[in-house]
Amino acid sequence: MASQGWSAESLIENKPSLVPHTLDSFFDWLIGLSVLACLCLYLPGWGHGPRFVKWIPVGILSVLYLGKLWNASRESGEIRFGALDGITLLLAGWVATSIAWSPDTLGGRDTLIKWGLLTAIFIAARHATTPATRLRIASGAMIGIAVIIGLDVFRIAAHGGYMNPNFETEAILFAMPFLLLFSGNDSPAKLKWLVGILATAAAIFLILFNSSKIEFLVWAGCGLLFVALSLWQRSRLLASGAALLILAGIGALIYLGWDTGILSRFTGFRGSLLPRLELSLNGIAIWLDSPLLGRGAGFMYPTYPLYQEHHLQVLGAQRSILATSFYASAGALHNDLLQFLAGFGLVGLGLVVAGVVVARRQLADWRRSPDRIAGAALVVTSLLNALVDFPLQEAASAVLAVIGLAFLIPGTGGEKAQSFSMQGGNQLGSRLTALIPILFIAAIPAVGWWSYRYFIGQDAFGAARQLAFAGRPDLALQLNLGAVGAYPFDEAMRYELYNTLMFLEERSGTITVPAETHDKIFEASLSTGPGNALMILRLEYLLNSGRYKERTEEVARWRRQLATNATRLPDTWLMEGLYAIAENDIPKAKAALDRYQELIGESVIETRLEIVESIRQGIARAR
Repeated sequence: MASQGWSAESLIENKPSLVPHTLDSFFDWLIGLSVLACLCLYLPGWGHGPRFVKWIPVGILSVLYLGKLWNASRESGEIRFGALDGITLLLAGWVATSIAWSPDTLGGRDTLIKWGLLTAIFIAARHATTPATRLRIASGAMIGIAVIIGLDVFRIAAHGGYMNPNFETEAILFAMPFLLLFSGNDSPAKLKWLVGILATAAAIFLILFNSSKIEFLVWAGCGLLFVALSLWQRSRLLASGAALLILAGIGALIYLGWDTGILSRFTGFRGSLLPRLELSLNGIAIWLDSPLLGRGAGFMYPTYPLYQEHHLQVLGAQRSILATSFYASAGALHNDLLQFLAGFGLVGLGLVVAGVVVARRQLADWRRSPDRIAGAALVVTSLLNALVDFPLQEAASAVLAVIGLAFLIPGTGGEKAQSFSMQGGNQLGSRLTALIPILFIAAIPAVGWWSYRYFIGQDAFGAARQLAFAGRPDLALQLNLGAVGAYPFDEAMRYELYNTLMFLEERSGTITVPAETHDKIFEASLSTGPGNALMILRLEYLLNSGRYKERTEEVARWRRQLATNATRLPDTWLMEGLYAIAENDIPKAKAALDRYQELIGESVIETRLEIVESIRQGIARAR
C-alpha cells in the first residue's frame, strides 16, 4: 500500500450513502453525530461549566457503539474477542474494586461510570468500526474543529464553549489526527483542499489566538518521535544515542537553569510548568503512601489537601510558586499518567503494560493504513498532553483518545492467536456472542437513567452557583441540596454545600439552621475530603456558635491539620489567632498574627481586616 499510496477506495470499501439506508449505516450516522456533539455541545451557565454536558453524548455514544457491535455480530458473526479485551475489562474491574478503599466512595462511583462508558466504546469500536464508521467519525471531528473555532472567533461561547483555553486546545488537537483519513491519493481534490485549509486555520488559530501553548509541546514531541523512529529504522544504536543526548541536554538545561534562576525568569515556566511540577511532586507523595494498590477511584478531592505542601520539602518555600489555596480542592494533578498511578497503583500500571505487550505486534504495524496512522498520532498526542494536563478526564478529549486507540489496535482479525472465535463453535465465544445483545439492551435504560440524573443534578448545581454569585445563598442552598440528591456522586456539588450554607449565614448575620442540620451538611461536604475552606469555615462556625467548647476533639483535629498541611495559607493563622484569644493564650495569638502578616506581606486583604483587628484588640486587652 505504501508504494501505491492511500486510496479513497481502500479507506471506504463500499462508499456509504449520504442517507442512512440500513441499520448499520444508521448507527454510523448517529455515531458521527455523537462525536460532533462531544466536541461542540455546551450549555451556558450549566453545572460546573458548559463543557460538562459533553459527558451525556459520551454515554449516548457508548450505547450506539454497543448497538453497532450487536448488529455486526448478528449479521456476520466474525467478531473475535481477544486477550486485550479481557485485560481492558480487568482494568475496569480493578477501578471498580478500588472503590472499596477509596476515601470517597461516591466520587469513586462517578469515576467508575465514566470508565465504564469509555471501556464500552473502546471494546465495541475495536470490533465494530467499519470504513464507513471511520468516515462518519472523521466528518464529525472535521466539523467539530470548525464549530469550536467559530464559536470562539465570533464570541458566541468563551473558548469555543470549553471556558478554558487548555481544554479548547486539547479538543482541537485531539480531533486533528482524524483529518488524516481524508488524505488518500484518490480522495477528491476539493476535499483535500478543504481539509488542508481547515488544518492550517486550526494551527494558525492555536498559535496566534489561543493563549494555551500545549500545541507546541505536542507538535515538538511528535516531531522528535518521528525523528527517533526514522533513526531507529536505520540504526538502533544511533537512535538510542540521539535519545540519550537529547535527554541529557534537557536535564542539563533544567539543572543549570534552575540553579542559576534562568528558568524562573520565563513567565511560561513560573506560571505554567513550575506549578505542574509542584503538583506532580505532591502526586508522587500520594502514590508513595500506597504504591501497590493506589488510593482508589475518586481519591483526589479527599486526599490532595493532605499533601498540598509536600513539594516544599523538595523545592523549598523560596522557589515554590504554587500557593496554598483557601479552596485547595484540586480535582486533578495536571498529569493524567501520574494520577492514574496514584489512583490505581502498580496493579493498574501492570494491567496497562500487559495490554501493551499483548498488542505489541499491532502497535508496531501502525503505518499499515490511514486509520492506524491517525490512531497512532492521536495516542501520541494523548500521552504528551497527559504529561502536563488531564485530557483523559475531559469528555471530548477522552472519547477521541479512546476511539483513536481502537483505530490503532483493531480487534477483529487482529488477535488470531489469542482470540475466541465466534464462528468456530467455541463455547466461550458463543457465550460472549449471546452477551452482546443483552448488554446493548441493558445499556439503553442504564445510560438513559444516568444521563437523566446527571443532567438534573448538573442543571440544578449550575443554577445554584449563579444564585450564589447573585447574592441569593438561601435559594442556592436549596438547589444545591437538590443537585446532590439527584446526583450524589459529584464531588464539587457536595463540596459546595457547606460553603453555600456559611455564605448564607454570613449574609444573614445569624445561625440559620439547627446545629444537627448544620452538622449533617458539613458531613456531606466533608465526604469529599478535608479541604482548607471546609476546615476554616467549620472552625469559624464552631467558634461563633460557642460549640467549640463541647466539640474540643473536632476543633483540635481541624486546627492540627491546618497547622500541618496548610502552613502557607494566611487564613490558617487568622483562625489560630482567634482560637488562641478564646483560650486566652496571648503568646500563641501574637505568634499567629505575626505569621499571618509575614505571609501576606505588604498586601491588604480587606475582607480580613475586621478579624485582624479583633485579634489585635484581644491581645491589647490581655496586656
